[in-house]
Amino acid sequence: MVANLNLLSYAIYLPVGVFVTYWVGQKLYINGELYLHQIFSQNPELVAAINKILLTGYYLLNIGYVVILMVQQVPIETTRQLIEVLSSRLGILLVSLGCIHFFNLGALYLISQRNHIQQHT
Repeated sequence: MVANLNLLSYAIYLPVGVFVTYWVGQKLYINGELYLHQIFSQNPELVAAINKILLTGYYLLNIGYVVILMVQQVPIETTRQLIEVLSSRLGILLVSLGCIHFFNLGALYLISQRNHIQQHT
C-alpha cells in the first residue's frame, strides 16, 4: 500500500506541477510583453527576444524545481499523508513561482530606471 500511495503522489503532483508552471508561464509571457514594451519601447525586436528568453528560463528553472520537489524521503502510508505531501509540494512550488515572478519584476524595474536615467542625461 505504501508504494502505491507514493506512486499516486507522483502521478498527481507531476502533471499538476507542470500544468501550473506552464499556465503561469503563458500568462506571464502574454501580459509581460506590454511591460517590456514600456521599458524597451525603442526596440521592439529586443522586447520579443527578452520575453522569449525569460519564458525559456522560467520553464527550465521551474520544471526542474517541480522534479526536485518530487523526491520524497518519507513513505506515504495514509491518505492523510498523501494530501499533506501534495499540499506541501504544491504550496512550495506556488510560493517559489511568486518569488521568482517578483524577482523578475524587480530586475526589470531596475533596468527601466536605468534606461529612464540614461534617456534624460
